[in-house]
Order: sequence, then C-alpha cells, then structure tokens
Amino acid sequence: MTPGLGWHIGGYWILSLGAGLLALLAVFIWLLLRSNRSVQEVRRLNATQAGRIAEREAELLKVFEKLKAAEQQRLLEAERRRMMRDMHDGLGSQLVQTLNLVRNSRGELQSTQVAAMIQQALEELRLMLDSLEPMDGDLPAILGTLRQRVGPSLEAAGIELDWRVEETAPIAGLDARGVMHLFRCVQEILANVVKHSRARHVRVRTWDGEAGCVHLAIEDDGQGAGSALVPGRSGPLAGRGLNNIRNRAAQIGATVCFYDAAPGLGVEFSFSARFQ
Repeated sequence: MTPGLGWHIGGYWILSLGAGLLALLAVFIWLLLRSNRSVQEVRRLNATQAGRIAEREAELLKVFEKLKAAEQQRLLEAERRRMMRDMHDGLGSQLVQTLNLVRNSRGELQSTQVAAMIQQALEELRLMLDSLEPMDGDLPAILGTLRQRVGPSLEAAGIELDWRVEETAPIAGLDARGVMHLFRCVQEILANVVKHSRARHVRVRTWDGEAGCVHLAIEDDGQGAGSALVPGRSGPLAGRGLNNIRNRAAQIGATVCFYDAAPGLGVEFSFSARFQ
C-alpha cells in the first residue's frame, strides 16, 4: 500500500468515526430532550391529577360535614324527645299529683304534705340534671351522684347504707339516657326497701367480673321478696315494679336478676365493660 493511500483510508476512518460520534451525540441529545419533555408532561399530569384529587377531597369533606351536622341534629332531637318524656313521666307527673292534692284538699291540706311533694318534684328535677353530667360510663361516679339523692331518705327511714362501691371498668351504653335508666332502677329498688322491706341495712357494691362484665348488687336485710319472685304472685316488687326494672336494664344492655339475700332481697345488674 502506498503512503498516500494509507493516509486517505485513515482519514476516511477518522471522519466516519467522527460522524458516528456526532450522530450518537445527536441521538443522545434527542433522547435527553424527549426525556425532559416526558418529565415535564408527567409533572403536568401529576399537577392536574393532584388538583382533581384536592377538589374531590374538598367535595367529600363538604359531604362529610353535612352528614356530621345532620347526625348531630338527629342526636339532639332524640335527646330532646328523651328529656321531654322524662319530664312528662317524672317531674310532670309529680307536679300534677301535687296540683290535684291542692285542688281536692277542701281546706284540709297540711303544709307538710305540699312541702314533701314539692321536695320530691325538686329531687326529680335534680335527678334529671344529674343524668346530663358527662360521666363517660364511670359506674362509681354515677352511683356516687345518686347516693347524694337517696342517702337522706334512707337515713330518715333509719336504714344504714353499707357503701362498697369500688372502681370498675367503664361501661358501654351509659350515656345520658342510660344513666337515667340506671337512676330509675336503683331509685325503685331503694324506694321498695324504704316502703316495704322493714330492713335496717342496705348494701351497695360493685366489682369487675369475668368475661368483660361489671356487676352492681343491692342487698337489704329485710323480710325479703318471698312470693314476689314467683311468676304470677303478688309482692312489693312484683308486677309493674319488677318489669320496669327489667325493661330499663334491657335498654342499657344490662341483665338483672333477683335473689334471696337470706335475709332480705338482692338485685344484681351485669353490664358489658367498654374496652379502651
């Protein structure tokens, strides 16, 4: 090979290599530009999608707020109806009885009678207000509030109160409505003790049981229920009183049983604990 031909071939090879590198560089730059455009397009799509998601979240939040407001209104209406029923059945009934007593007295009314009935009406009102206190299923706190109301009547009747209320797990279902049902149950039991049992002592105790249950027991040392616990028989807690306690206990998801306390009568409530 002649020297001139070698230089010619070498120069051609270098030119070809340079052209190839330029082409490769052009392809690389093209890919880089295309990739940059793709990244920008992805960012644009992401921004658009993020905007749509934000709009959808805002719409869902508005719907949620409306549903929340509607639920709060429903709960308020239900609570208002409950309070109206309680006022009608409790305070209203007590005031009507007092009014009828005054109207039918024919001038023979004793001021002590009126004072006693008005005092009962006031206690009824205080009981309703107590039930509205936020106690969050705290059974000892609920019973402590009730003790302030029923303690004086037990003391006036010469009945000693043996208070063995211990801390327990929180109880499900004891909102304002549930607290009022429990108040009524205990109130009826203790009223029966005062009026009919001839008891000298009443024991109230609470404890945590097995299987996530909380128990409340009320026992007296009186003459007992006797035939009152036999279906179809009469007695101080039979009939309406017994059914009222059972129905109210069912309203708060509790079971209730009556038993011979030997002597006296025992009533035990079992509640479901609220796990935290």
